[in-house]
Amino acid sequence: MPNNLGKKPNPFSHNRVDTPFQTHTDFKEVYQDEFSRLQSIIDDIRDDKVNHQSKGAVVIGEPGMGKTHLMMRLAKERLKNNRLLFIRQPNNLSSVLYHIYSRVLESFVEKVPGSDYSQLEHLLANSFSKIIRQMSGASHSSVGILASISNLTNKDKHILKVVSEEPLNMYQKLGGEGSRSKRDYWQRIENMVAAWWKTHYSESGYSMALIQGIIKFCSYSEPNKRKLVGKWLAANELEADELKNIGLKNWSENVSQEAFSLEAMSVFGKLSIMDKPLIIIFDQLEALGEVYNEDLLLSFGEAVKEIFTHVPNSLIILNLFPQRWEHFQTVFDGAVLDRVSQEKIILTLPEHDKLKEILALNAQPLGNDIDELFTSDELADILNQKTIRNVLVRASDHYKHKVYGIYLPKRSTQKATSLEEVIAGQLKALEEKVTEKDFEPAALTAQLKALEEKITAKGLESEGLTAQLKALEEKITAKGVEPVALTEPRRENHGEGL
Repeated sequence: MPNNLGKKPNPFSHNRVDTPFQTHTDFKEVYQDEFSRLQSIIDDIRDDKVNHQSKGAVVIGEPGMGKTHLMMRLAKERLKNNRLLFIRQPNNLSSVLYHIYSRVLESFVEKVPGSDYSQLEHLLANSFSKIIRQMSGASHSSVGILASISNLTNKDKHILKVVSEEPLNMYQKLGGEGSRSKRDYWQRIENMVAAWWKTHYSESGYSMALIQGIIKFCSYSEPNKRKLVGKWLAANELEADELKNIGLKNWSENVSQEAFSLEAMSVFGKLSIMDKPLIIIFDQLEALGEVYNEDLLLSFGEAVKEIFTHVPNSLIILNLFPQRWEHFQTVFDGAVLDRVSQEKIILTLPEHDKLKEILALNAQPLGNDIDELFTSDELADILNQKTIRNVLVRASDHYKHKVYGIYLPKRSTQKATSLEEVIAGQLKALEEKVTEKDFEPAALTAQLKALEEKITAKGLESEGLTAQLKALEEKITAKGVEPVALTEPRRENHGEGL
């Protein structure tokens, strides 16, 4: 054991990602293909300039396999342009949509990396600035609605100049807090956005009041006023003096929280069309699969279906254990399943060389090589765990034992995942890809051939894997693809790697 570890923190202790907004060590070669698929779905939604339809994806993996970690990577990559909303399991059968909307508002206050502004401030600045440019005829060659009515006022020209230089400038360069000029500028913006909304969407329901409240939020920089507007946007009742302070009225006493929440999310979805697609992630849904929660699961499924219908321009992701996904398919109706599972992404355990690189990346702050930290027997014990998290937990166990003399637990319940199980999981992932609309025969056939060669090289031609291979080859052939790569003679491969 290296003798310089005594005063250094355990590099393997942070082995769980709780939310996508956290920062953890990320070895990007793991699940890079799966990550690229998620990226491509977002780009497809962005490029749908006519219908702005939302899409769904199910990310399936055992506990500790890296589902939330993958969402963290998505946040790091996309938060500068997209808004990412993280929603945990609801608990109240009668207020599922309100729970979802409340978590949406919580996510909106998260800061965008490298910026002093929140996700909500970015969304509203980008969407409002585009609306202002459209309304003033600055975004295209045709004359804008405002210009067709009358010439732009000096205030209009100043607003247009400020947001054209940088949308976020609208929070700082439209007058000082409490000044008359700031009130006048924001009143003008409210008029423009309201006029734009009326030409594109219905004025019924809560939408126009929500637009007014959202603009009030933007126009205030004083934290207390913003907090009050936030409470109002969450359909909470405010005191008379609080309402007077922010210039809003309480919602009616008989407001339906569920209907209000769905319409509020719809408003944000429609505003995102003027910005970039929303990424809505449902995670930590395990308890929904319990028998006592079946009614809650049905209500959740209906809520998700309503979101697909009414909230445009969004990628909606469900992170699920395999057994939970199997159960959900027996409970959700076909309409929900079709929307949610437009894309299925299955996370399987990476091979040992990739797991070892994850360990090495975590150990970098120590300045020691993994092979110096652990013996070959210790590494074998660490790598023969069934999930990525378990690998890191076991590395932490060994580290604490070596450095601090802490008892090394046996963890006998954590069965090692065999190479055969890993390859079986990879074959299952390929089988899922065959059913996808964007099925790419050449790429998938090459991946299958590579797996066949691994099976042969490692002497793993068991009855189970052979049956899986045959079934997959038949599915590819049924797609009308000539399985050239599959019919070539298999070459002997005695290399060390998989």
